[in-house]
Amino acid sequence: MKGKSIFIFLMLLAFDISIAMAASFEVDTQGTLTNGLISYWKLDESSGTRTDSKGTNSLAGNGVGSAAGIKGNAGQFSSSSSSYLSIADNPDLSVENSDFTISAWVNLNSKTTYRTIAGKDNYGSREYMLHYINSPSEFDQPKNDKFGFWIDGGNAHLFANSAGSPSTGTGYFVVAWFDSKAKTLNIQINNGPVDSISTGSIVPHDGTSKFGIGGRELSGAPLTFDGKIDEVGFWKKVLTTQEKSDLYNNGNGNTIIADLCTGVTCNIPDQPKCDGSTLITYYLPGACSATGKCTYTYSKTECLYGCSNGKCLEASKASCTDSDGGRNYNVKGSTKLTDGSGLDDDCRRNYVNGVLTNTGELLEAVCLDDGSDDKYITYNCPNGCSNGVCICPLNQCPAPPENCYYAPQNDSNGCPICGKLVCEYSCDKLLESQASYFDLCKAQGYDKVCFNKNTQVYQGCGKSNYNDCTINNVNAAQNVWCNALTETKCVDSDGGRNYNIAGSVSSTAPGYVPVKDYCAGNNVIEYYCNADGTPGSEWYNCPNGCSDGACLKEPQAKIAELKTDRKFYGIGNEVTIIAKTSGITPSLSVDITNPKGEKETMQMSGVCTKSVPEECTLSAKYGSTFIEGYYNVELVYDSSKYALGEYSSVNFPVLDLDKASKYVILSDIGNHKLDLVSYTPLYEVYQNYPFETYTIVYADSDIRTDVAAYIFSDRQSLERFVSRELSNFDEYIEKEYIDGNLVYILTNVLRYVLWTNNNVLIVLNSGNGYPVTSEKNQVISKKDVVYPDDIQLRYNAHNVPKDILSAYLNKHPSDLDKISIKKEFKLWLTRGWNLFSTPVYEKTSLTEFKDFETNCRYTGSVWGFDNLIKKYSKIIYITDRFAAGYWVRVKDDCFVIVKGDDYYKIDDYFGEERGIKLNKGWNIIGGVADQIEFSEIRGDCVFNSGPYRYNSFSKEYEKAVITDPGKGYIINVNEDCTLKKVEGEEEPPQLPFDLEITAKVVWKK
Repeated sequence: MKGKSIFIFLMLLAFDISIAMAASFEVDTQGTLTNGLISYWKLDESSGTRTDSKGTNSLAGNGVGSAAGIKGNAGQFSSSSSSYLSIADNPDLSVENSDFTISAWVNLNSKTTYRTIAGKDNYGSREYMLHYINSPSEFDQPKNDKFGFWIDGGNAHLFANSAGSPSTGTGYFVVAWFDSKAKTLNIQINNGPVDSISTGSIVPHDGTSKFGIGGRELSGAPLTFDGKIDEVGFWKKVLTTQEKSDLYNNGNGNTIIADLCTGVTCNIPDQPKCDGSTLITYYLPGACSATGKCTYTYSKTECLYGCSNGKCLEASKASCTDSDGGRNYNVKGSTKLTDGSGLDDDCRRNYVNGVLTNTGELLEAVCLDDGSDDKYITYNCPNGCSNGVCICPLNQCPAPPENCYYAPQNDSNGCPICGKLVCEYSCDKLLESQASYFDLCKAQGYDKVCFNKNTQVYQGCGKSNYNDCTINNVNAAQNVWCNALTETKCVDSDGGRNYNIAGSVSSTAPGYVPVKDYCAGNNVIEYYCNADGTPGSEWYNCPNGCSDGACLKEPQAKIAELKTDRKFYGIGNEVTIIAKTSGITPSLSVDITNPKGEKETMQMSGVCTKSVPEECTLSAKYGSTFIEGYYNVELVYDSSKYALGEYSSVNFPVLDLDKASKYVILSDIGNHKLDLVSYTPLYEVYQNYPFETYTIVYADSDIRTDVAAYIFSDRQSLERFVSRELSNFDEYIEKEYIDGNLVYILTNVLRYVLWTNNNVLIVLNSGNGYPVTSEKNQVISKKDVVYPDDIQLRYNAHNVPKDILSAYLNKHPSDLDKISIKKEFKLWLTRGWNLFSTPVYEKTSLTEFKDFETNCRYTGSVWGFDNLIKKYSKIIYITDRFAAGYWVRVKDDCFVIVKGDDYYKIDDYFGEERGIKLNKGWNIIGGVADQIEFSEIRGDCVFNSGPYRYNSFSKEYEKAVITDPGKGYIINVNEDCTLKKVEGEEEPPQLPFDLEITAKVVWKK
């Protein structure tokens, strides 16, 4: 809990903003299948982790195999194994009384007992489950041989009666959903009739069990599926009839694919464009359609003498030429206009995790149809792009059998591929180890011998020219391995591994096609000859880039810096992007990605023509800042012409300045210069508290100060968030009044000063603490956190500069004293009777059990036990007795949020000065907030029986070894005594003594 909470504060101050890639379905009639889609597992992987193609819920699953599915591969599960796919509980896959739909393709190998398809199920935390059932033992259901669906631990359970009993070895599309408004549970098989029941007051709760496919979390009873599961989807909505029909797709199945709009830029162009002789002027930003095309609002003007560079020409001029003849993706070319300008074929590059990466797309320079201008078109090279051309795939044919070769053949792009396998077998020169097999086959009436073409193992005999070998093996072939080996010769034109010369390799090996060295980004694929005469290849990274199949000795130009003219901008401001270069500088362009993930490529103006390394400045103006958020600028350049300096990308924020200035200070504060600004739109994180965030960084010569303003939708949401986040950090929180304002100082590794004002949470941080591990107990505690001395001296409010702190307190005076931080404990209860305790307590008041936040439906009162008179009685206040255990009966698995001022700790219960008084006979006690073994707290008590805890699921008492938070325990002692920790040294064991042992044997019939 503590680790999770502090992580949230760290995360909220981070500047790293990631954008999820969109996706779509092969068939989506309404274009709505991805709406409300949380996760989708194609299950195409052969083993190990299964990727979530929509969200972030990839599934772990060692031991789960694969087999052919409805689309690609499917997960292969076995009832003889406990292996299934799973992920820990998280808000994405929890439903808590809301609409949701789950679908899957399934194929049963067997139909015995209960088979888990997908859901969340563990004793005490059952949420929902899609399954097949043929066993009367689960949920007291009949042995009905149907697919089923339940919520809330089986209190609402539905079967697909309309579809009847499924058959083994047959694929079925199963979709089930809960409608929170209609209060119905629904299931449908193969797009057929819908079976539905009313759930009434029964609703799914937010459980903590793992989400599983093909099995459930319950230890010892995973009820794993026996067969194949494929194409599993989870939506937080009720799918429409058309959406479910699209997923079934007439029995052909459906799957998620990459969105055709991914990477498509639809921003409004800065300048008018030419389309042949037509001038197009754009008015509004474009929209990407389902086909991946951009649509715009624009006007058209027909130019009498043609159009070029966004203008109508005065006279008709066919001025453009293309050296590679047009759209020629395997030949590098360039366009040229009469004014001397032009474009070179090039490869597109984007930044991925800060590294400039070749996207594999070709920017093909072409002339317009009327020859009046040139432009780039984008082509997705199947095998990647290098040096302005599409790369031919490596000709890696499987090694042919002896005396076989691949006939030379090229694909439609002119790239060499593996042709037809041609084999010429004769057995005039037999290997000594194989000669006896020919005599054997000849004696049996056969004229040919079969061998395994991979291992040379004998595989029987054959006749005629067909591979009709008497031993059936897919690798058996007639007369292979029966000729003597011949010497292979190899020739390398550049003399070996010479990375600075583009060479070629040829070989006499059967079927080998000559190959040439080529570039792949900054790498050269270098072909060479091995010592035994066989050809080989190597991937080598060129320090100065690669061009035309060879490493460059020196780069032509260097990119020294990329920056913008300001640190942040208001909506509608123009942004100037500046690149510093040196040397002979060809044209540069930049890719600009807005907060929606839309990308626009811009050509930078200015060209350096000096051969001496003098610095030049290139720039581009970008004016489409109409969205609040972070923009990313990345250089697009030819690595054969440039060497990259320190800077190759830059970010800039765009803000609604009137709105932002209400929450943060957009100027320097004293000696602290405004360095970075960011904005995150409305965002839901942890317990579903929505807020938006402004984050500012101020910096002086040797310290950075982060200030974050979290704006909540209302004060109640803020108070619940702050109370829940800080409720478990007492030992790390210090309170201090600064200029009359109460602030909290959180000192867990990173130090934060925070306070509230209305619906705004302000968090300040400067510098880091460094955790030091204690040699004694290997536990990091507050006293083990060490801070640099120079930071400690800056300001006593834990190293936050006083001028920044005062400025923000003046802007947002603290009203933190209005928030009461309560300790919380989530008490899970199981359907039936529960023996429990509450590890929190109120210091000044008592709380009724019914007043706690809960989703339980009670059937009776809360009961307490008087240890002195050995009698049960109903109680009203849950925290009125120290160290007490209680009984309560609930109708379903549920939880109670127990709140109080503080936690009961081990020393509070079992300390030497206090302890728990027990009376002779039976006693019921409670647990504390931490675990401890009963053997450590026996005090002077002698247990006649117990301690026991009550298993609500099995309805039986179990022997307890340790105390758990939230549990109650029953103990029988021989006399009044005190449970407490025993301090000091214990006496050694008693001396041994003799026992006279007598026994008799009693036979029982």
